[in-house]
Amino acid sequence: MLCDIYIRPSLPELGSLVPPDYQFQWLDAPQWVNAFQTAGLRVLRHESLSRRYVYPSAQALLRRLHDTGVALPQRTLSFGAIKNVLRDYSRQFQDSAGVIATWSTLRIEVSL
Repeated sequence: MLCDIYIRPSLPELGSLVPPDYQFQWLDAPQWVNAFQTAGLRVLRHESLSRRYVYPSAQALLRRLHDTGVALPQRTLSFGAIKNVLRDYSRQFQDSAGVIATWSTLRIEVSL
């Protein structure tokens, strides 16, 4: 089985702008490797990679997260707090083509 999984430190830009109890709970690469091994699978190979992507705006990034079904803890940020996050993200992480977002992934191949 070959899997590509989002891992910590995905979206550190966004994480720097939201309160700690609204952080995504990503596992890091060693935690995922351990999880597969604990499940009785043999890890054949794995590699992690971080890439920066450009989104047209901070709002486009958040909309993309929403469209993929990403969910935060049961509580939600107020409209005003979200508006502040969007404003701050746009200011702090701007690029000539929009805003940047860093995604980290683990590519892992396992077998029985």
